[in-house]
Amino acid sequence: AGEAEIAAEAERDRTATGAEKAAGARSASKDAAAKAEAWAAATERETPNETHFQICAQFWQLDQDDILTPYTDRYLEVVDAIGSQRGPWATASTTIRQHVLGLLFPRPLADRAFIEKLDAFLAERTLPESVKRLVLERRDDAVETERDHAGAVRAAVDEVAEQYDRGLGRRQTRVVSVDGADQRLEQIAAAMDVADRIDALSRGKRGGRRGRAARENLSKSLKHRG
Repeated sequence: AGEAEIAAEAERDRTATGAEKAAGARSASKDAAAKAEAWAAATERETPNETHFQICAQFWQLDQDDILTPYTDRYLEVVDAIGSQRGPWATASTTIRQHVLGLLFPRPLADRAFIEKLDAFLAERTLPESVKRLVLERRDDAVETERDHAGAVRAAVDEVAEQYDRGLGRRQTRVVSVDGADQRLEQIAAAMDVADRIDALSRGKRGGRRGRAARENLSKSLKHRG
């Protein structure tokens, strides 16, 4: 929802719950300024507990990689600040710290590269056990999700490649005349179609960078089979 819709809904519901939901909706927005404001409210200012929860819970969204990527490093920075009890974290409540450490973990962008960076980050620091435990729990969840997704992609690639071998992917090949000579077009449309089917099989309705991995796997599989 855009700011106009969020503001209109907040105007209709002037309760504390309405204000909390509006804060969460703004945090989920694709607008870069709204993201920056949400991050500041979650990590730099005093924010009521329930509002803080809504902001943190809604911050990370699928299909917002361009806006969200810088916040992966900022998450590590805030973990370090919490662990060192710098600035506002010297007096922040346990609840607020847990919201940030757990809910602001960059779930949609926690790929292998981020996990490697996180592991190096943790190895270089001596964090309080309570801080390290929360971060490691989210790390382990992310690794398990990545492993499950990789298995789903492999199964989907095999299934679609088998269909391709049976000729289902060749039906879109067509012959056109270019400068008087008949040339066979590359099966770009067909390849994109089966890549989309891999996406659907492996991740359902989810989006983000996972689909690109499926397309790369498709290309490698078809080259191998060709």
